[in-house]
Amino acid sequence: MKITVTRTYLGAINLKEGKVIVSDPCYEPDIWCNQEVEVRKGHYLVFATYGVVPDWGERVISLEIIHDEMRDKKATRIIGHCAVDSGQCGFFASTHYRKNHPNKETAKSEAWYNRACKVTLNDKRHNCGLMNEYSAVSESGIGDGYYDLYAGRDKGEIVALRLRYL
Repeated sequence: MKITVTRTYLGAINLKEGKVIVSDPCYEPDIWCNQEVEVRKGHYLVFATYGVVPDWGERVISLEIIHDEMRDKKATRIIGHCAVDSGQCGFFASTHYRKNHPNKETAKSEAWYNRACKVTLNDKRHNCGLMNEYSAVSESGIGDGYYDLYAGRDKGEIVALRLRYL
Protein backbone atom coordinates (compact mmCIF):
# COMPACT_ATOMS: atom_id res chain seq x y z
CA MET A 1 0.00 0.00 0.00
CA LYS A 2 1.47 3.32 -1.05
CA ILE A 3 0.56 6.39 1.01
CA THR A 4 1.49 9.92 0.01
CA VAL A 5 2.54 11.76 3.15
CA THR A 6 2.91 15.39 4.14
CA ARG A 7 5.15 16.60 6.95
CA THR A 8 4.09 19.84 8.56
CA TYR A 9 5.57 22.10 11.22
CA LEU A 10 3.14 22.71 14.10
CA GLY A 11 5.13 25.11 16.27
CA ALA A 12 7.48 24.73 19.24
CA ILE A 13 7.20 23.56 22.83
CA ASN A 14 9.36 24.43 25.81
CA LEU A 15 11.03 21.54 27.65
CA LYS A 16 13.23 23.70 29.87
CA GLU A 17 13.10 21.16 32.71
CA GLY A 18 14.51 18.36 30.54
CA LYS A 19 11.69 15.85 31.10
CA VAL A 20 8.78 14.99 28.85
CA ILE A 21 5.83 12.68 29.42
CA VAL A 22 4.76 10.80 26.29
CA SER A 23 1.19 9.73 26.86
CA ASP A 24 -2.43 9.55 25.95
CA PRO A 25 -3.74 12.71 27.67
CA CYS A 26 -6.54 10.71 29.31
CA TYR A 27 -4.02 8.89 31.52
CA GLU A 28 -2.87 10.02 34.93
CA PRO A 29 0.86 10.85 34.98
CA ASP A 30 2.10 7.80 36.89
CA ILE A 31 0.24 5.05 35.05
CA TRP A 32 2.41 2.18 33.81
CA CYS A 33 1.88 2.82 30.09
CA ASN A 34 3.24 6.39 30.01
CA GLN A 35 6.82 7.09 29.15
CA GLU A 36 8.66 9.80 31.08
CA VAL A 37 11.83 10.60 29.16
CA GLU A 38 14.82 12.76 30.03
CA VAL A 39 15.73 15.02 27.12
CA ARG A 40 18.13 17.88 26.51
CA LYS A 41 16.65 21.03 27.99
CA GLY A 42 15.36 23.64 25.56
CA HIS A 43 12.85 24.42 22.87
CA TYR A 44 11.62 21.65 20.59
CA LEU A 45 10.17 21.97 17.11
CA VAL A 46 7.02 19.90 16.61
CA PHE A 47 6.21 18.12 13.34
CA ALA A 48 3.38 15.87 12.25
CA THR A 49 3.35 13.58 9.27
CA TYR A 50 -0.04 12.68 7.85
CA GLY A 51 -1.48 11.10 4.76
CA VAL A 52 -4.59 9.55 3.28
CA VAL A 53 -4.84 5.87 4.21
CA PRO A 54 -7.10 3.74 1.98
CA ASP A 55 -10.42 2.94 3.69
CA TRP A 56 -9.49 5.20 6.66
CA GLY A 57 -9.10 8.67 5.16
CA GLU A 58 -6.59 11.26 6.37
CA ARG A 59 -4.62 10.03 9.38
CA VAL A 60 -1.67 11.21 11.44
CA ILE A 61 1.20 8.84 10.73
CA SER A 62 3.69 10.23 13.25
CA LEU A 63 4.25 13.05 15.71
CA GLU A 64 7.78 14.19 16.49
CA ILE A 65 9.75 16.75 18.44
CA ILE A 66 13.31 17.86 17.64
CA HIS A 67 15.53 20.16 19.72
CA ASP A 68 15.72 23.49 17.88
CA GLU A 69 19.55 23.35 17.86
CA MET A 70 19.63 19.78 16.48
CA ARG A 71 17.33 20.03 13.47
CA ASP A 72 19.24 17.39 11.51
CA LYS A 73 18.79 14.66 14.16
CA LYS A 74 16.34 11.88 13.48
CA ALA A 75 14.56 9.72 16.05
CA THR A 76 15.41 6.25 14.71
CA ARG A 77 16.04 4.02 17.76
CA ILE A 78 13.07 2.51 19.50
CA ILE A 79 13.13 3.26 23.23
CA GLY A 80 9.65 2.18 24.32
CA HIS A 81 5.96 2.11 23.61
CA CYS A 82 2.91 4.14 24.54
CA ALA A 83 -0.58 2.81 25.03
CA VAL A 84 -3.50 4.82 23.69
CA ASP A 85 -7.06 4.53 24.96
CA SER A 86 -8.67 7.79 23.81
CA GLY A 87 -7.43 7.84 20.21
CA GLN A 88 -4.76 10.51 20.88
CA CYS A 89 -1.23 10.83 22.22
CA GLY A 90 1.41 13.49 22.60
CA PHE A 91 4.46 15.08 24.17
CA PHE A 92 3.98 17.04 27.39
CA ALA A 93 6.47 18.88 29.62
CA SER A 94 6.49 16.70 32.72
CA THR A 95 5.85 19.37 35.36
CA HIS A 96 3.07 20.93 33.27
CA TYR A 97 1.38 17.53 32.77
CA ARG A 98 1.53 16.73 36.50
CA LYS A 99 0.23 20.19 37.45
CA ASN A 100 -2.76 20.02 35.11
CA HIS A 101 -3.53 16.31 35.30
CA PRO A 102 -2.80 15.02 38.81
CA ASN A 103 -3.12 11.35 39.75
CA LYS A 104 -6.84 11.78 40.34
CA GLU A 105 -9.76 13.16 38.39
CA THR A 106 -10.51 16.82 39.05
CA ALA A 107 -12.30 19.60 37.23
CA LYS A 108 -8.86 20.95 36.28
CA SER A 109 -7.75 17.61 34.78
CA GLU A 110 -11.05 17.30 32.89
CA ALA A 111 -10.62 20.81 31.41
CA TRP A 112 -7.03 19.97 30.43
CA TYR A 113 -8.13 16.73 28.74
CA ASN A 114 -10.91 18.57 26.90
CA ARG A 115 -8.33 21.06 25.58
CA ALA A 116 -6.38 18.13 24.09
CA CYS A 117 -9.58 16.82 22.48
CA LYS A 118 -10.25 20.19 20.84
CA VAL A 119 -6.87 19.94 19.13
CA THR A 120 -7.24 16.34 17.96
CA LEU A 121 -10.80 16.76 16.73
CA ASN A 122 -9.92 19.71 14.47
CA ASP A 123 -9.94 18.48 10.86
CA LYS A 124 -8.72 21.85 9.60
CA ARG A 125 -5.47 21.31 11.56
CA HIS A 126 -5.16 17.64 10.50
CA ASN A 127 -6.11 16.50 14.03
CA CYS A 128 -2.81 17.58 15.54
CA GLY A 129 -1.26 20.66 17.08
CA LEU A 130 -0.07 22.46 20.18
CA MET A 131 -2.22 22.61 23.31
CA ASN A 132 0.00 25.37 24.71
CA GLU A 133 3.71 26.22 24.90
CA TYR A 134 4.43 22.97 26.80
CA SER A 135 2.33 20.37 24.98
CA ALA A 136 1.81 18.87 21.53
CA VAL A 137 -0.88 16.29 20.83
CA SER A 138 -2.32 14.43 17.85
CA GLU A 139 -4.84 11.79 16.97
CA SER A 140 -3.17 8.40 17.00
CA GLY A 141 -3.29 7.09 13.46
CA ILE A 142 -6.09 4.54 13.47
CA GLY A 143 -7.07 4.95 17.12
CA ASP A 144 -6.44 2.99 20.28
CA GLY A 145 -3.42 0.73 20.40
CA TYR A 146 0.19 0.38 21.44
CA TYR A 147 2.58 2.64 19.52
CA ASP A 148 6.37 2.73 19.16
CA LEU A 149 8.42 5.60 20.58
CA TYR A 150 11.75 6.41 18.90
CA ALA A 151 14.62 8.63 20.04
CA GLY A 152 17.57 10.42 18.46
CA ARG A 153 20.63 11.34 20.53
CA ASP A 154 23.47 13.82 20.52
CA LYS A 155 26.42 13.25 22.89
CA GLY A 156 24.34 10.77 24.87
CA GLU A 157 21.34 13.08 25.38
CA ILE A 158 17.98 12.59 23.70
CA VAL A 159 17.31 15.49 21.34
CA ALA A 160 14.52 14.03 19.18
CA LEU A 161 11.46 11.86 19.88
CA ARG A 162 8.95 10.37 17.47
CA LEU A 163 5.67 8.56 18.02
CA ARG A 164 5.00 6.29 15.07
CA TYR A 165 1.35 5.46 14.60
CA LEU A 166 1.38 3.90 11.10
